[in-house]
Amino acid sequence: MNLKALSLHNSAVFKPVWAVLLYMGLAITTLHLEVPLLVSIRLELLLFVSALSLTVLQQVLNREETFSFTHSLSIPVFLIGLYALSPLFASVFSGGELLILNDPEYKTLLKILFLGPAIYLVLSKPRYRNLILNSLVLSYSILGVYFLYRYLVLHEAREFDLRPLLNIRHGDPNFLCTFFSMTLPLALLQAWQAFSRHKSTQGVMFLTAALFLGACAIITQSRMGLIALLLGLGVLFCRRITHHPKESRFKLLVAPLVFVSLLFAFLATDVAKRFTEIKDKSNLDRLLTYDNGLKVFSDHPVFGAGMHQAKNFFYQNTNYPHFQSEVRPLEIHNTYLNVLAELGVIGFAAFAGFFIWCFWEISKCAGPVRHYLFASYVVFLVSGFGVGMSYKDLFILHFFVLAAVAKSYRDVLR
Repeated sequence: MNLKALSLHNSAVFKPVWAVLLYMGLAITTLHLEVPLLVSIRLELLLFVSALSLTVLQQVLNREETFSFTHSLSIPVFLIGLYALSPLFASVFSGGELLILNDPEYKTLLKILFLGPAIYLVLSKPRYRNLILNSLVLSYSILGVYFLYRYLVLHEAREFDLRPLLNIRHGDPNFLCTFFSMTLPLALLQAWQAFSRHKSTQGVMFLTAALFLGACAIITQSRMGLIALLLGLGVLFCRRITHHPKESRFKLLVAPLVFVSLLFAFLATDVAKRFTEIKDKSNLDRLLTYDNGLKVFSDHPVFGAGMHQAKNFFYQNTNYPHFQSEVRPLEIHNTYLNVLAELGVIGFAAFAGFFIWCFWEISKCAGPVRHYLFASYVVFLVSGFGVGMSYKDLFILHFFVLAAVAKSYRDVLR
């Protein structure tokens, strides 16, 4: 009897890919939160523990790599540790007495930070790459359907401008636009790969998913998110991906479809009005949050004011009258300024390190794939200037997805 065939690490049950896939699906769609039974059994936590423990078990049993300071995960692991500790430092030095440990978003952030290396190790294996990329596109498409249902059927929207505002974990329209937009280039990547392999049916499916994600992004009416999407697509379609004639045919097929679909969605919604009336109350209030962020950072430059604490200084630093407020003080609508204000230069160094590491990993990926990954990178980099996503798990997840996909293609080419 073949003992190797009976070993744990050769059993599908003990491979971490299934747990990673399911956890990512739950984190993206959040559908499990609508089922009380799944919430009561803590399904998300169970999958997190399973994915983490199975990844460690596989690495120990397979002995595929020896971890050292030169390992590809050494830099992100250091950044993970620093960014995970930054809210604790800020809480202690701002007099919060570690109350941050009870913050639900901090717990979610910790889970994705600790699971990041596992996602990287699994996704960077070429044999799993397409499986997880396909699952990622599918999960965001399901989120898109769920978004349209809650917005168009349940009419969940903000009262003062009727923009989508869903009662779910990622319900803010700016968050949703960023997540849909940064996934769109990955859907186009899978479509291009399918057409290149003469799998037209799969190519059409992924192209349809890309168009659907683009339409969902437009329906959110997020100005900065849509600007980021246009920049990302511009970067992609202006680059010569290959010298093969199929590239020109792919662009001739995709570019008009994307343009017409986005133009239709643009004209069929109020998003055109959002851009023509750009000096509205929403943008003026956004500028006030920047002013508040700069003042909070100047008062707490090293460790920051603490996670979710900058908004408490909004009225004080902007002289904004309470009776005109939107019920509560506003968060800083800029991811990078928000990190500086709430986590100081310590937290910002770690956060900026993620961007630098991810960019470096993509830049080392030769071939056409790099342009699609870079387009997705541009989308969520630019989105951060107008949206506060400092602690969003899906934002952090995308660093590891892009870096891992780049590594998987790099290993194949090597």
